[in-house]
Order: sequence, then C-alpha cells, then structure tokens
Amino acid sequence: MLIVPGSSLATVASRARLATVISLCRSYYSQAIPIREEALSNGAQSQLAYPTPDSRYHELVDSGLLRKDDHQDQIVGQLQGLHERIVRYKPPPVPPPTSLKAKSLFSRLFATSGPPAQSRSQLKGLYLYGTVGTGKTMLMDLFYNTLPPSAAALGKRRVHFHAFMIDVHKRVHQKRVEHGWEGVEDVIAPVARDLAEEARILCFDEFQVTDIVDAMILRRLLECLLQYGVVSVMTSK
Repeated sequence: MLIVPGSSLATVASRARLATVISLCRSYYSQAIPIREEALSNGAQSQLAYPTPDSRYHELVDSGLLRKDDHQDQIVGQLQGLHERIVRYKPPPVPPPTSLKAKSLFSRLFATSGPPAQSRSQLKGLYLYGTVGTGKTMLMDLFYNTLPPSAAALGKRRVHFHAFMIDVHKRVHQKRVEHGWEGVEDVIAPVARDLAEEARILCFDEFQVTDIVDAMILRRLLECLLQYGVVSVMTSK
C-alpha cells in the first residue's frame, strides 16, 4: 500500500488516531489517500455510456457546484482507475457454506496465525483519510453512485461504519446461537462469506476503530473479505 504524504492532518492527536486506523488498513488497501483541507474487454465497452467518477466530478466543477482543486482531482483519478478495473473485475467464487465449518479446539490451537492466501489478481480498494469537511464522503459517494451495471450485478453496499459493525455483531451472535460455536473467530469466516455473497463492493463512511473487540473481529473479517474478492473503499472519521 502506498501512503501519499499530505498536509491534511492538523494535530498530533489527529495523526495518532489516524495512524491506528491506517495501520489496520495497511494490509488490505492498495493506497491510503489524504484529502487536503483546500478541497471541499467487451464488457467494458458496453459501460462507456454511463458516467464515471472523472466525468461526474468535472461536470460538478463545470456547473459551479464544486470548486476546482488539483489535489482532489488527483484522488478522483485514483477512484477512476479503480472504477475501470471493477468494470473488468471477475472476483473468485464465494466458498460454499459447508467449507466454513467451525474449527475444533485442536485445530484452533495449532492453526497458523497468518492471513489467508490471496490471489495475485485480487483487486484492492482505497482508503481516504483527512480532516472533517475535506470532501472524503463526497468523493466516495461519487465513486459509489457512478458504479456501472456490472458492479450492481456483483452486489454493492454503501454503509456508515458504525451501522456496519452493529450488523456484524448481530450476525456473529446469530451464528453462535444457531451453531453453538465457541470463540469469536469460529464464526467470522461464515459471516464474511455471507457479506461477500451479498455484495462484492463495500463503501464504508467514517471508518474508526476504538474498541478492542471490534479490532479483533475486523482483522479477521477484513482478511476473509479480501480473500473472498470483496473490494472496499473507506473514509476516515
């Protein structure tokens, strides 16, 4: 992952908080992009009639709804590149439920702690960070709202991160009640499988981790989602 240097982070405290989040995201995203305060195949050919992040952004600038900002324009270029790769994206199949049985105590004790194997063709997402009011959410929504029909076929979801974690906790609890599995990690892979089956493109607004339990769940969850071909775009809080 490439972390692009910038001057968006106003205070040392802000840097410390963001460093925690960036560290968590480092293994899963191709780039973490700061937002500056100055800015508020054949299948692919069939998508050309639809708006793209680049065309939509410049349309908003030309109409006067947004002011021109070179740094923000560069970020739109990164979103445009991801948009184009998604048009051609063929994610790996989601594993069937039967392959995600709970591990025995013996298996858990001697299991490796490394992340799941990842395909070289795995498409990674983007992480946008910066101070409040710099346009992070606007740019993410611009990306989400210009996703082509092929992305809709993959399944897409835009959600506030807090609401997402509430949903994840509910799913974990439901799996444990249904199957009587002990240990949180036993149910994370099946939960990730269900999420991947529903949507291969996830957009999270205001990603923030302050709870140790959430951090433990997220590490395993993000590993599994990436393995199952889920592409994420996140904004910092």
